[in-house]
Amino acid sequence: MFAPLQKRLGSKAPRVVRTEMGDQLDCGNGTLGLPIGGFLIVGMDLATAQRTLSQANFTAVPTNVPSLQPAGTVVGQSPSAGSHAILGSAVALSVSTGHATKSAVPNVIGMSQADATAALQRAGFKVNVVDVPTSDRKQNGVVLDQDPKGGQQAQQGSTVSIAVGQYQKGHGHH
Repeated sequence: MFAPLQKRLGSKAPRVVRTEMGDQLDCGNGTLGLPIGGFLIVGMDLATAQRTLSQANFTAVPTNVPSLQPAGTVVGQSPSAGSHAILGSAVALSVSTGHATKSAVPNVIGMSQADATAALQRAGFKVNVVDVPTSDRKQNGVVLDQDPKGGQQAQQGSTVSIAVGQYQKGHGHH
């Protein structure tokens, strides 16, 4: 995988270290390509991730997070895939609890698109904007409807659709 790099760099090339995770670059200063470059820890169960990182001389630091992935599945990692880290350093793992947190959807009807988007994102939701034509200039850029409605319980990380008025001169008048 790293052979072309070694040929170009000659004696200055980092040494390739064969590990269970595949080839990694030994940069000569105690760093190796973190074993999540071409090898993703995300998606593994926690025990496998811990064993894998331990064998590569990294320390797994798990934290439980709400997620719909099966309980015990690694759903996030830091440093991220493709990073380099000092051998022996910690790799933070986000581990699924098996259920996402539900929370009340903020009521954003009547807000500007920007304010509504910010409020929904702060509450942990993704936003889908649907433009709706309106002949009322006062409704331009304003949220006219939302789904799910304000006050309803929804999974954190799920998408809330907002209908935003787009003023069209003369729309609906013949």
